[in-house]
Amino acid sequence: MAILPTFLPLNPDVDKLSILNHRTNYDDPTTLDEQFVDLKDTYYYTFHLQYEKQTLLKEEVLNMFRSFDEDLKISTDVLKQSFLILEGLYPSILESFDIENLTRTPYGTVVLDWEKDSNNFFSLEIGANKIGYFIEKDGVDIKQVDSEDFSTYKNQLVRDLGLFLD
Repeated sequence: MAILPTFLPLNPDVDKLSILNHRTNYDDPTTLDEQFVDLKDTYYYTFHLQYEKQTLLKEEVLNMFRSFDEDLKISTDVLKQSFLILEGLYPSILESFDIENLTRTPYGTVVLDWEKDSNNFFSLEIGANKIGYFIEKDGVDIKQVDSEDFSTYKNQLVRDLGLFLD
């Protein structure tokens, strides 16, 4: 059991929680309390809000899977792939996503569209085993990726999405 506590500080989340839960008495407790509360609030809201959007999107995809309407239903494989992708995207990318732009296609895939305006958008289509996406800037298609495996193409997808959203 003595070995376990020596590994805990290696995890940055454990360090953050120990800072938040441990109060040290310095000369000016008023200032320390204000800084402590600010740090605690910032950590709480940053940590919890980053997963709120992901959870909301997962619930919407799960509703597509559970739908009784065959036109809205998605397969188990598409559900798994969608969850994998939602968990793999940065919280900042998900925060810029409008939930209204999550749709299902007639052939059972899930589509996520990021729109800056009517001439600038990024459309990601999630299938059972593959993903595809395209980027349109100023009304011109600048990139199209068809039928790629997410696990091997994840870094490129995240990079392209990040560049689009900047």
